[in-house]
Amino acid sequence: NGAGSLSWSTAGVGGATTIDGLTDGYANYTNHNIMLGSGIAASLSGGTNNYGWGSGTTFAALSTGSGNIAIGRDANKAVSTQLNNIGIGENTLYSLSSSASHNNVAVGTDALFNNSSGVGANNSAFGTSAGKQLGGDNNTAVGYSALINGGSISDNTAIGRSAGANSDGSSSVYVGSSAGYQSAGDENVYVGNDSAFTNSGSSDGDRNTAIGARAMG
Repeated sequence: NGAGSLSWSTAGVGGATTIDGLTDGYANYTNHNIMLGSGIAASLSGGTNNYGWGSGTTFAALSTGSGNIAIGRDANKAVSTQLNNIGIGENTLYSLSSSASHNNVAVGTDALFNNSSGVGANNSAFGTSAGKQLGGDNNTAVGYSALINGGSISDNTAIGRSAGANSDGSSSVYVGSSAGYQSAGDENVYVGNDSAFTNSGSSDGDRNTAIGARAMG
């Protein structure tokens, strides 16, 4: 105060006190929808229990869907009326547009990105590009690029970097780096790094079991 002593004054208080008060936030507590990010979920009209945090085209098509979560730029871009789809990471569930596509979980950049023109249900993908082109049902992909080019296949489990990366079969298990890399048969079990790595097309039958690094490779 100029006299050699300190004095205090009350600072002004400003800013938003609720999410709705933010220029890039939206909250509907009746329907339990909360969005953070410029312009996301602009078409939301009747869905419930949706949560989004992103930018770009995150939740761009969401209208009446419920139980969906999108975190990351362009996550869940095409989700509109679907239920219980969780995308965490840039471009996750980017093309999930089929009205029958429910209960998918994607964690990692580009996980379940394309979903073969938007089909697929009950899939789980964890890792960058895991299940990137996957479009069938009931698949689990864990690891970088696991089941990356799966297409319309179903009931597979792939664990490991590039496990089942180019596989075209269903009801199979691939465990290990590049296990079943390009497997085309159904109901196969390949366990071990590079197991059945070169098997493809007519050279890869059904109901085979290979255990060990490069077994049947």
